[in-house]
Amino acid sequence: MDLNKEPASRFWVQQFGKKQKAIEFAGREIAKAGYNDRGSNYGWNVDHILPLSRGGKTADYNLICCHILTNDEKADKFPCFKANTKKLEIKKRHNHYEIVEKTAYTKKEEEEAINFLDVAQGLKCWKQCKSDNRSVFVGYV
Repeated sequence: MDLNKEPASRFWVQQFGKKQKAIEFAGREIAKAGYNDRGSNYGWNVDHILPLSRGGKTADYNLICCHILTNDEKADKFPCFKANTKKLEIKKRHNHYEIVEKTAYTKKEEEEAINFLDVAQGLKCWKQCKSDNRSVFVGYV
């Protein structure tokens, strides 16, 4: 997104306060003085979290400061994208969107998950968690 420097500086202050340098969500360093400077290693601009092409609005809740390279990598991808070798995901939270790092959910984790609706798995877990010979185990899920 191409804003002039005044609203972009306002977004910077909202996100990073008085800092002159910061690390944006993909892990790249940006500098307040590098606004819209493609020739700088610290160049940044303002991006729509939910892209306009996907129904996003130009409103404070949908805008974020990010490195120019991150913005280029993200483009109009939704909800998942890769930037600076990180897998990221856009999540809707109440009345706004957030960008979070996508956690790797593997088949192994799925197999290790305990299904407490399966009596055999529940009993096996109970026996492993029970630390002494008392007849009652108190825990939480």
